[in-house]
Amino acid sequence: MFVDRDGVLNALVRRPGRSWDSPYRVDEVALLDGAAAGLARLRAAGYATVLVSNQPGHAKGYCTPEDLEAVHAAIVDRLLDAGAELDGAYYCYHHPEAIVAPLRVACDCRKPAAGLFRQAADELDLSMDRSYVIGDRAIDLEAARRAGCASVLVRSPQSPPAGEAARLGALASVPDLAAAAALITGRE
Repeated sequence: MFVDRDGVLNALVRRPGRSWDSPYRVDEVALLDGAAAGLARLRAAGYATVLVSNQPGHAKGYCTPEDLEAVHAAIVDRLLDAGAELDGAYYCYHHPEAIVAPLRVACDCRKPAAGLFRQAADELDLSMDRSYVIGDRAIDLEAARRAGCASVLVRSPQSPPAGEAARLGALASVPDLAAAAALITGRE
């Protein structure tokens, strides 16, 4: 089970001039309702739970690599405290318009590319044709298609309309990760 981070596991942060964004400080981290319960349900059903997320905050000059590590650790800790665990986490830190020159690249790991999904599948021995991507944006649904996975859209302020989500191949548009987990485990 490939799960996006911002807008699926944790709340988005409203920033002036940039609309909705990732948390860049630990005090901005807030798990979303249903996130831990959904992950726990998926793991109990036998799925590996793997976080896959674009995180270009450092590349764009919004935070440091240490900030990104601290936010990730806070999310993992809060999930563990709530009874949920990730089997892996894969991040793309690149951005084609980065101000940090080494991170200004066109890579195969930035969603909607499927590079991180393939890497995770290889490292964790996962079957892509039996996997799902749960995300809140059109790029998550496109990444699922490119990786050969089914997808479910969790609605967030960044989500496409339900009709567009269906056109992009989402099995359903649901309110949170718990509802996505219920849908997926109910299909199996």
